[in-house]
Amino acid sequence: MLKSLTRLGTAAARLPVVLVDGLLALALLAATTSAGHSWTVPNRHEFDLRGIVLSAAVLLPLTFRRRRPLTVLGASSATYALYLAFGYATTLDFYGPLLAFATVSMFSRTRVTAYTCVLVAGLMFVGGLTTPGSPVIGSLFQALLAPGLAWALGASIRGLSLRNQRLAELTTQLEGAQAQIAQRAVIEERVRIARELHDAAAHHISVIGVQAELAWYVFDSDPRQARESLGLIAEASREAVAEMRNLLTVLRPASADRDDMEHEYAPALGLDRLPDLVERVRTTGVAVEVGIEGGTRALSPGADACAYRIVQEALTNVTKHAPGADARVRLAYQPDGLRISVVNGAPPRPGGPLFGDPFGALPEQIRRGGAGLGLIGMRERAAICGGELETGPRRGGGYAVILRLPFTPEVDAPSAAHLSSGP
Repeated sequence: MLKSLTRLGTAAARLPVVLVDGLLALALLAATTSAGHSWTVPNRHEFDLRGIVLSAAVLLPLTFRRRRPLTVLGASSATYALYLAFGYATTLDFYGPLLAFATVSMFSRTRVTAYTCVLVAGLMFVGGLTTPGSPVIGSLFQALLAPGLAWALGASIRGLSLRNQRLAELTTQLEGAQAQIAQRAVIEERVRIARELHDAAAHHISVIGVQAELAWYVFDSDPRQARESLGLIAEASREAVAEMRNLLTVLRPASADRDDMEHEYAPALGLDRLPDLVERVRTTGVAVEVGIEGGTRALSPGADACAYRIVQEALTNVTKHAPGADARVRLAYQPDGLRISVVNGAPPRPGGPLFGDPFGALPEQIRRGGAGLGLIGMRERAAICGGELETGPRRGGGYAVILRLPFTPEVDAPSAAHLSSGP
């Protein structure tokens, strides 16, 4: 039974409002005609054809009550007053002005509703007095109660309509905001993929390029060196392919289980692989020295991967932009975090000094600058892990990259894990 009523209400809600109100007006007219023929009221005019026509003029305008509320109320009230003036007894046709007034209270301002309430109350009072034997106090009570209930009903429906309209507006705004968030997420994901591709491939490709040029240069004069360079090219190629495969694994996780996904996203790259990185850079002709200060302390997986990637990018920039220069990597474990310095001198010039002291008065000697893709990626990584990055050319020549990472960064583990291309 409840399901049937629900389906009936849903079907009625889909009908045009004019059709629904028209059916309501016809139902009230049929009920009024039936009641007029069955009720016999002393000293009141018999309900004849004229009474039916007047009742129809009172009730049928309700068909358009939601489109022209004030017009329908005026027409229905005037016709109802004429109906009473001809001496007919009040039946169910008083619902015409009452429903029209309730509709006015739904769509009109409070002042207009108050004026029309006085009109309807007067009609209800007169209608009560025309009934033989009806006390004045009863007619007054009816004149106050019926319009009051109609006003309260219309006001509540109006408030609900306004709330629904506001909810619809908020829903539209929310959908727009969700679309913007989704678009922003797509852009951020593209940037992250571009950063991972850059970090995974740029270093190894730089090594391959340098070793290929060296092998070409000494191919006839020093076959042994050429073979070593080709071996390094093969090794760098394998590592590049492995990192690219790891990156694809991250982008397309094989398991939907959260624990398995977190395991797959756990960074494998970290500062423990720094010696391999340094040896690989040295094969390009860049002399790299590594220094460690303070007691070694473990970083979070995300911060560890971030530190490795930034050092890797800094040394890759040395091989590309300052070939043959010396570089120094210093890891200083301080009470509040890890400070990493990657500093290189200017490329060697005939008869000139090679490097000088790269660690003197840092970071005061750094001239801030640089907006390449690699530097942008390094800054983004540092920011994600709650760290700070300073980069720029040194006044004495060369370039410096200084990274400060806290030991307990405020960063989500899954987001930090995305910093690594390792599974």
